[in-house]
Amino acid sequence: MLDFALKRCALLVAAGLVFCELFCEKPALANGRFPATNAVVAQPGNPKTIALRATYGLLLSRDEGANWDWICESAIGYSGNEDPSVVLTGSGAMIVGTFSGTSRSVDGGCHWSHDPSWPTNVIDLTTRPRSPERIHAVTNSFSKMGDAGTNLYASQVFISEDAGASWSARSTLDPTLLIDSIEVAPSDPMRTYVSAVRASEHATRGVLLVSSDDGAHWKELEIKLITPEHGVYIAAVDPENPARIYVRTASADASRLLVSNDAGTSFREIASGGLLRGFALADNGVTIFAGDSSGLSRASSKDDHFDHVSSTSVQCLTSIGLSLWACAPTSAGYVVGASTDRGATFAPKLALGGMRGELQCAAPSSMDICAADWSALQSLINPNAAADASVSPTTSATASTERASRSAGEKRSMFSCALRGAERDDDPPVSLFAFCALVFFARRMQRKNHAAE
Repeated sequence: MLDFALKRCALLVAAGLVFCELFCEKPALANGRFPATNAVVAQPGNPKTIALRATYGLLLSRDEGANWDWICESAIGYSGNEDPSVVLTGSGAMIVGTFSGTSRSVDGGCHWSHDPSWPTNVIDLTTRPRSPERIHAVTNSFSKMGDAGTNLYASQVFISEDAGASWSARSTLDPTLLIDSIEVAPSDPMRTYVSAVRASEHATRGVLLVSSDDGAHWKELEIKLITPEHGVYIAAVDPENPARIYVRTASADASRLLVSNDAGTSFREIASGGLLRGFALADNGVTIFAGDSSGLSRASSKDDHFDHVSSTSVQCLTSIGLSLWACAPTSAGYVVGASTDRGATFAPKLALGGMRGELQCAAPSSMDICAADWSALQSLINPNAAADASVSPTTSATASTERASRSAGEKRSMFSCALRGAERDDDPPVSLFAFCALVFFARRMQRKNHAAE
């Protein structure tokens, strides 16, 4: 079973990561995945500035989606199949949390700084609209095998009071927990939630950590999971009621949406179906939106009854002002759109090939490294070729280092490397490593989208 394999494979994965780095062919731009968008984040207090996370980097708009500029992954400081957490602060700083560390830009993406004292192995970042310079980060990494044969993890909560310029460790979390997400209640700066799972040979248990003192101390509550669920993610905290929290469970291809009105003491199911890829609250929490591959559904928090309002597949959702923004597959005719009629229709904000180009910066800048990949990206997102998802991505000479994926809902292996001069099927050790890596990191592939920043 999954949890038993987690224990057996942990050490093999660690060794295999080094092996793959040395001997595997590295995937090209877009990391072997078909180009897609999967998160939208707006600057607090300035809804015209919007960041769009994609499988080929970060796109930035300063005019509410009329124009978009591209920032490559390498400029920011990550690569591979990783879809990192992204936040914008009220002052305009962009913070990106990755496995390798935290990246920060204060000039619109032209220069990115990286400090070894900043959090590493970042699983999630979050901000409060009412304190837009304050950022919470939660980190999580495999530490060692425990005496009982269970995996132990190094996990901490960090806080920045100055838009990511400096960070302090707020607390260390239970080492038996595999962390999934963090959220701060918009109406109560002291109320913080962290979701996680605790795995064993017999069962995977969902856990909600609740803090009433800004993350210094935690109370553990259970979120009951059903087989074969293996992850639980905080979808949102009600903007006016800090005790009302929405969480989604995840298995390989299905989710349940749960809500608690008592800060996690009890939960009830309000929706279930395909893998939930988008969630957003509007109208001060009164209107609920949820989306998956079958489309968009809407409910009122007064009765939590959902109605299907759109059949366009949803890959992310975010409320920005009075508009609902959604990521969509290229078959929709756009990759991100905005709705002003409660999700009934969406106006395209960006087609796959609709970027202006690279973010223009005076040299030298972090963007200098992106020039070599720009021509490859143009070929990759050609609308005539991109309409068919079976089109293979263009190979780039500047291939990036493969890492384990923790993307929101991507159901594919995060190790697409092949041995140089050898066929993958002919090499059992690499195949075994790939399997173990898939097991160990599968839950990172159900990563939450920031649907209600």
